[in-house]
Amino acid sequence: MTENPVTAANRSRAAWAETFEPVLSELREQIRQRDPEQTAVAADVSWHADKEEFRLHCLGCEYRLTWPALVPYPVDSAEDPCDANLQGILLYYLSMADGTPLAGKWIAFRELPDGWLYHQAFQGYTGDELVRAWGNDVDAFIDAAEQLGGWEIDIGDAGYAFEVMPRVRMAVVYWLGDDEFPPNAKVLFDESAGHYLTTDGLAVLGHHFMHQLLKASQLS
Repeated sequence: MTENPVTAANRSRAAWAETFEPVLSELREQIRQRDPEQTAVAADVSWHADKEEFRLHCLGCEYRLTWPALVPYPVDSAEDPCDANLQGILLYYLSMADGTPLAGKWIAFRELPDGWLYHQAFQGYTGDELVRAWGNDVDAFIDAAEQLGGWEIDIGDAGYAFEVMPRVRMAVVYWLGDDEFPPNAKVLFDESAGHYLTTDGLAVLGHHFMHQLLKASQLS
């Protein structure tokens, strides 16, 4: 029996959140063990030695991480740090980044390390969520994708790629339905993504990006 997508999404976020408290401190310590300039090069982010902070973008917004505390803040905020989900994504990214170049090859979530265990749940709260909202209205998808800075790729009836982090690219591909098959949408990742985030982290990133797409469509 297929797991309810909402339940799966909640369970995935809960599992991710459970790792925060014991892991965030360890991630910070791992990042501190490496020269910040080397980390910046490997992650393709900015290192501002005068201010002792990293700057990087994630899901269209810019963030800064102070050194050596490594607490992430929105770039325009000096008081309110990012929520725990986003802190985890940013810290995992900096700690895992090894400079691997983009592969230029798209892979499904199931092809990520251990992704086959959770791909049905991931599909439920990403591609399936888009189809529930848009059905065969592929123009709604195209409009939202272009609003978020996506560029066309030659896959499906409509496909767009996005730079969601400096070295993490994600694609969303849409297939129209007909009398025999319903519409379908899938999220793909550049094959190098596993060098920059854990599979759980990529799942959370994908889930957040789907909400951005749907929000962009509602605002158009």
